[in-house]
Amino acid sequence: MYFKLRKDTRNWFSDISKSFSIDFDIYYFCLMTGFADGRPEIDGGHESSDLVDYFPGQYRSRGQLLVAQLIREELRRFKIKLDNQSEVRRKIRDLILAKSPSYLTDEGVKLMNAYASGGYEVLLEYFDDRPRTLETFIRNYHKCLNEIAEKRAKNS
Repeated sequence: MYFKLRKDTRNWFSDISKSFSIDFDIYYFCLMTGFADGRPEIDGGHESSDLVDYFPGQYRSRGQLLVAQLIREELRRFKIKLDNQSEVRRKIRDLILAKSPSYLTDEGVKLMNAYASGGYEVLLEYFDDRPRTLETFIRNYHKCLNEIAEKRAKNS
């Protein structure tokens, strides 16, 4: 199964996408926002295009960290405590497939895509307009993630 990027996401990032070495960079920004907000968009019905079925380029060495973050968010979303070993193991079995190029089951990839799509929705809500320069985007992206973290900490 492939990591997917919503087609409207490409348009939103179009002014700064030439600054990225691969399309997975756009996916990563959306994914991290989705993780930060804890917002997967399950069955959003958005048109998307396949990226890759593995963690490319600089993400290859960080793929396991992204998988761990997915597990963390899913445990949090379903309020599974770490001391509930049977539920933690079940969730890990549902998401991880060591022999897969992405380390994920099909369900795991679907959830990763759902977090990326949900993160894109968060970016649309936060930004008044699509990013025009990379510098401004990075500065505002950082503010966005900080605000999400503060809000989430208050609600925990």
